[in-house]
Amino acid sequence: MGAVFFMMFVAVVFFIALFFIGVSALVVAIWNMQKRRNKSPKKWWLVISSVVLGISIIVALLPIGGIGFLRFANSSTKEPVIYAESGEMLYWPMGEHETTHAWFEMNGIKYADLSRASADDPFLFYFEDFVFGEPVANIMNSPEASNAFNDFMTWLLAVSTPAKLSISTVFPLMNNNGFDLYYVNRAVYCPEGELDPIREYYLDIAHYETQSVTAKYRVYADAENPEARIEKIEKETTLEPGIFEEVHRLYDRQDMERIMIPEKYKKLREAAVPGTSSDGYDGRLLYAYSEDGMAYKTVVLALIEGKVYVVKWSNVEYIEGCVLSDELNEYLIDAIFTD
Repeated sequence: MGAVFFMMFVAVVFFIALFFIGVSALVVAIWNMQKRRNKSPKKWWLVISSVVLGISIIVALLPIGGIGFLRFANSSTKEPVIYAESGEMLYWPMGEHETTHAWFEMNGIKYADLSRASADDPFLFYFEDFVFGEPVANIMNSPEASNAFNDFMTWLLAVSTPAKLSISTVFPLMNNNGFDLYYVNRAVYCPEGELDPIREYYLDIAHYETQSVTAKYRVYADAENPEARIEKIEKETTLEPGIFEEVHRLYDRQDMERIMIPEKYKKLREAAVPGTSSDGYDGRLLYAYSEDGMAYKTVVLALIEGKVYVVKWSNVEYIEGCVLSDELNEYLIDAIFTD
């Protein structure tokens, strides 16, 4: 809604500027005609109308230049669409008021958004390692979602139409479980009737490699190079059986306590010394990947004052998490936090 009002404001300013351009140009033309007829028009009419004309032209050019820049930026950054050889075009269905991407229908089968269904579950899909099959179709917004105003604004700012901009490719996802999965615009879809069993499969930690895990963390890099201020580090780690499962159960707990972050860690964070943690304290994000490589589960750990915490939420002032047993604490310090 804000964008609509802004464009209306720009349009009003532009047409007001056009009005003053016309009036000022007319006054200048009349002044020159009178001058050629050896009359003595007052010079201040020419000065004022020339100033108003110049300002009006500048004001009128601002929205024109802005729209031109947006058209260029949108057309240059738009990624090319991969079209399926089948030529099949699907349509996102209409929701209550607009197009919904929660599901689509293909070959008489309703495919539901599995990644949306798993948004609140303790697993995420590993998009970086997906293996795509040949595209089977393309999909775009329903024609019912279009209207003249949106069509005009999209053409004005993006040199295209909303329908064309909404086109995505439907890729089958190769997996060794035989699941009927499709990838569309960073979302995973499966047959609606198989949604629950597939979701249950990825929820079950028994289907994950929990001994060979990946620990990721961030440290400050060369302070003189702002573009590389943070360095991401990955470390492959082998855990004893049951360790990841235990900390993951703690990660799923709801009764977390608030632990204040000591001042010295805040100062370390602000100092941004190369090689030190970007959090101030040592933090690790553990990744355990599913056996089929499609999904992963994570656990966030923090080492503060010699104690390892499982962290549910954090900011610069405190973390919300739980303390580990002394035995597990010492094990994780040696296995995860010691290089």
